[in-house]
Order: sequence, then structure tokens, then C-alpha cells
Amino acid sequence: MSATQAGTIEGLLLACALDANRTPTACAMVFERIGELTGEAVADEARFAEMTTMEGLAPEGSVPADLVAHLARDIGPAQLALGGDWLLRLPLARSLSREIPAE
Repeated sequence: MSATQAGTIEGLLLACALDANRTPTACAMVFERIGELTGEAVADEARFAEMTTMEGLAPEGSVPADLVAHLARDIGPAQLALGGDWLLRLPLARSLSREIPAE
């Protein structure tokens, strides 16, 4: 019996801005699985070390437009009047989170 694994997860991140007042700030985020652990500690640690040297910012234009729209959606009173969201939320019906299909 294999364990369920996430292929894509998303959520909302709440953090403090780096201003003098430490203003709470929320943003949407998406993570996609890019590899598997081998179960060999040395190999997995080496792969992790390699990945820490990778560029963390996606190149300009490499993120699909539908994902940009999903993450950078408008919220607030004007959007609520148009049928959108009043607050930054993550309804399950619009979630991109998916498990990896069983083989």
C-alpha cells in the first residue's frame, strides 16, 4: 500500500512585513513536486544541497498566465460587487492542490 503524495499544494501565507510596525501581510502560494526522495540519506542530502543553489525566482514569462491570475487575483469591495472575493481566501472548489495519481 503506497502513501498518498501531493503533486501540487497551495495555501495562504501570513507573514510580517519588514517595516517598523511589522505589518501582517498575506499572499497566495503554490508548490509543485519536482522530485522524489531516494531513501538513501547521502544521495538525498546531496540533491538537497544541489537544489539550494538553484535560482529561487521563476524567469520572467515562465509562469502560465492562468496561474498568475489565480495567485494575483483582485480582492476587496469592488471585486465583491462583481462577484469576486471580499477577502483573500482559498475555497476548496478553486484549489489547485492535487495528489499524485497512484500507479
